[in-house]
Amino acid sequence: MDINVDEEGRDLHVRRLVELKHWARPLGISPDKITYHVLEAPDSGAAILEFALSNNVDQIVIGSRGSSTLRRYLGSVSSQVVAQAHCTVTVVKTGGAQGPVSAE
Repeated sequence: MDINVDEEGRDLHVRRLVELKHWARPLGISPDKITYHVLEAPDSGAAILEFALSNNVDQIVIGSRGSSTLRRYLGSVSSQVVAQAHCTVTVVKTGGAQGPVSAE
């Protein structure tokens, strides 16, 4: 079984990229000011930080996952990125009907 495709044979990387672009649309960022990257690694936070450092990234916009028991004990990817990034990090959380809300 190929782990890069879903049960119907669709490419998971492309699917995640489409989901990411859909997620970012309400942020209203000009298309020439944003790039999208789906990083696949056992440690997502470390992969994001390594990518940002090696590509001289100025700003990371990252989504915040909702509260959960597991996240409370293990921490979150967004917390790791905020704590360790060498650039500006904006954490975005969807505020329900209010739309995206950001904090630095």
